[in-house]
Amino acid sequence: MAKSLPSASIADLLEQAGFPSEIDLCGDKWELEFGRTEDYLGEQRAPLWTDENGTLSVKEHPSEAKTYFVELLGMLSATISFSRQLISFSAQPDIDEVTIKHLLADQIFPRVIAHSDSWVVHAGAVLMKQGAVLFIGPSGSGKSTLAASLRNFGLPLIGDDAIIIDLENLNGPSAKSVYSSLRLFPDSIEALAVDERNAIQMATYSQKMRIDCMADRSRHEAAYEIAGLVFLDDNKSATAVTLSLVSNKYACMNLIRNSFLLNPMDRISAARNLMRATSLACEVPAFLLSYPREYCGLPKVHDLLKTIFCNI
Repeated sequence: MAKSLPSASIADLLEQAGFPSEIDLCGDKWELEFGRTEDYLGEQRAPLWTDENGTLSVKEHPSEAKTYFVELLGMLSATISFSRQLISFSAQPDIDEVTIKHLLADQIFPRVIAHSDSWVVHAGAVLMKQGAVLFIGPSGSGKSTLAASLRNFGLPLIGDDAIIIDLENLNGPSAKSVYSSLRLFPDSIEALAVDERNAIQMATYSQKMRIDCMADRSRHEAAYEIAGLVFLDDNKSATAVTLSLVSNKYACMNLIRNSFLLNPMDRISAARNLMRATSLACEVPAFLLSYPREYCGLPKVHDLLKTIFCNI
């Protein structure tokens, strides 16, 4: 296979037409092959695991070491070979290029990076005076809307969904995004007055739009010391804005719960993530944020976050 030089970034993949033959994932070069993959296990073997929504399943190759077969939403399939650093993928005939790229960037690539011994967490992040503040929660918890509103408030965006956490940084635990963009529903774009000029449809199965944050691109490539963790309360019927300290145990368990994984059954990876989560929970303050899911109430959230993190 001919290789492109230099290798594309995830941002390049999302912006350019077609698929590059090589992509940079956290410093490692991976080859991409479009239109070539197969479920070599068929129905004969149960998946290693399926996510709780039943939208993603992973199987392990029966004879080729460090090779996995992934199915996403019945739309995209990928064979991932870590020994060859090769991702072969294909999609159903009615799935367009934009949706394929979204599934690769949001689901496949973060799991490949995580399985390559990095720690990737479902989190948005903005840069405050004391460092990076991470907003942690599953899809639909409000990370992107909160990050976008804080960006409008004047705080630089680091990322809105997949954040790489490095515990070996000399200045303390640091965070950087897998790639920089925002994913927002049209009502959030309108309510937050987000510039739509760089907005495109995220995927055909969702109404969300992806907004390329060109001004934040340089921050995507940098790592920032973590000032604190903010877990988003899943109680969307809250009537007041509260930010309360949580225990190390709570922080540890929710960091693990919101980590990207390719193979949760891998005991070595699971033990490594437990150690990482325990270490981070003990090193930085962690809070639980509860607030009404109303745009008019976001300034109160901003003020509270600013007060807390400017005084740490």
